[in-house]
This record gives sequence, C-alpha cells and structure tokens, in this order.
Amino acid sequence: MINAPGEGDHIEGELYEVDDDCLKRLDALERIKKPDGYRRLRINLISVEKHNAVVLEAHAYLIAPKFANDRRSDYLKTYRLEDAKKYNPGKKK
Repeated sequence: MINAPGEGDHIEGELYEVDDDCLKRLDALERIKKPDGYRRLRINLISVEKHNAVVLEAHAYLIAPKFANDRRSDYLKTYRLEDAKKYNPGKKK
C-alpha cells in the first residue's frame, strides 16, 4: 500500500496472525530499514463477518509515494495470497 492519507480506495484483503519471528522476516522482506523500503504501521480495519462490522487494529506495510514508482502491478482493490505469490523481489540495484 502507498502511504498517502486521504487518497486512493478502500481495499479488501486477508488478515493473518504471525509470531515475532515471522514478523521479523516480513520486515526484512519489506526492507523496512532501507530508506526506500516499506514502513510497518498500525492501521484500523473493518472486518465484516456474518453482517457484523468489527474494527480491528493490524500492522500493514506502506511505502512513501515517492518510492511507489517501482510497482509490479496496477492498483489493486483486493490483495490475496494468490497476488502475493506473483511477487518476486529479485535484486535491487
């Protein structure tokens, strides 16, 4: 996701519970310590189950707009595991 408050669309996705070790590996994958990497932020989301809306807090990886020009797909309104499988980080220059 692109960190541009007030812009874009609501998106639909999947929520996973991960342990601390997995979170560290995700942080490395998303390159959160690199200047042009993603940042892990807490966001509020709405889970709709059986016609009940529940507000949850979750971590999400967002990138600054100035680094979003290296997108590997068009903007998505949904993001699921099958979308993630298409991602191959390759080597950064």
